[in-house]
Amino acid sequence: MEEYQHLRVTQEGGIVTAALNRPEARNALNPRLMQELTEFARAYRSRADVRAIVLCGAGDFFSAGADLSASTDARRAANPSLLELREAVLAGPDLCKAWEEIEAVTIVAIEGYCIGGACALAAACDFRIMGEGASMRLPEVPLGINMSWRSAPRLVSLIGPARAKRLVMFGESVNAETCVSWGLADELTSKGKAYEAARAWADKVAALP
Repeated sequence: MEEYQHLRVTQEGGIVTAALNRPEARNALNPRLMQELTEFARAYRSRADVRAIVLCGAGDFFSAGADLSASTDARRAANPSLLELREAVLAGPDLCKAWEEIEAVTIVAIEGYCIGGACALAAACDFRIMGEGASMRLPEVPLGINMSWRSAPRLVSLIGPARAKRLVMFGESVNAETCVSWGLADELTSKGKAYEAARAWADKVAALP
């Protein structure tokens, strides 16, 4: 398997598991992890030997979202050009687009919290399985941060305009039960069982003709 710094990748038959592996930082999406996720998605976009991909987080949570402090520190230290700043702004949208374009079925196993950019990434995948006690939240607007990952159209497609506006505008945490009732998630499992359920979905996909 490919070597990544913050992404743990394993394959069993036609099923690949990609685990965000920064538990010490609540699996926050720093620039390195975002790059690795994008590279992984592009490498696995049309692999004939892969039927399903399960995306999960190491530890007891999926991801705290984009690591804003790491991105800010990197830009300050590097004194980037306008072109480099543009590339940095496109990193999030490019990441979500790359996962959306994977031809294998993508299933996200969500435990704990799924915040900001992590929520945008999950919305770009095919299915979302949430453990009891998990939640999703988009805090950007209340924090005065631009919703720059182009997730709004995907959210509207999943849960409709009114609920998408509510999720985006107020930045409130939405629990797993509500996510399932809205259509933002596809199954609710016991706490700690989201990955197991996601693998069961992946097994169903792999068994299809």
